[in-house]
Amino acid sequence: MPAKLSDGALYLLEVAQENDRLGALEKNAAFVKTLELGQDMLEVCKKQGMEGLFSLLGGIPPPQNFLMITAAALHEIRRRAEEYLKGEVTVASAVRDFDRHALQGFAEALADLAWTNRKASDFEGPGANAVVESLKQTQLRTMWLYTIQHYLADIFQDNFAALRMREMVPELDPATEVDLRMVDARRLAEHAMWNFQGSSDETDAPAFMALALYQAINETLEG
Repeated sequence: MPAKLSDGALYLLEVAQENDRLGALEKNAAFVKTLELGQDMLEVCKKQGMEGLFSLLGGIPPPQNFLMITAAALHEIRRRAEEYLKGEVTVASAVRDFDRHALQGFAEALADLAWTNRKASDFEGPGANAVVESLKQTQLRTMWLYTIQHYLADIFQDNFAALRMREMVPELDPATEVDLRMVDARRLAEHAMWNFQGSSDETDAPAFMALALYQAINETLEG
């Protein structure tokens, strides 16, 4: 069953799809690589702990806190995307329009998972040990759900700002922007996860997850 979004979110989703003339929103390299790295980070944290995470991210010196781990992770996503796009056979799109949303969404997902008690006065977040322990307890479904939710929310809010919706509709509920992230983007992400669970072939799980998001978006727009 399609995700039930607010009228405003449906409009913003339509705008995003119309502007995405090359069909890269769900299958751009940066987004696929955020899914891949998220999967790899959980796996190494569960199997090898901090040493495995440091080795995966290749940080020199090793990252000491959430901020440094996130910076190293975003650098690794960029590296993987660039390397992937240099290959002869690529499934993901080479369009870079969504890189910022993919990277920002991944960082926000990590914060939700490993820095739950954020304070304005804390700029570095919990130490590396605490981050690793949080990721050890995280299921892949949760990592991807949060990543997709924030990715979609950042696209929604970018279009919301670009269209100057607050100026066009001044009577909008003050909670609209928050609801786009916490309600609408979450519902669409959950629908994508539901589609993914129905896939029988998970040999290339990140690519199938991206396909599941593509299906969820189309099903939602088609009603």
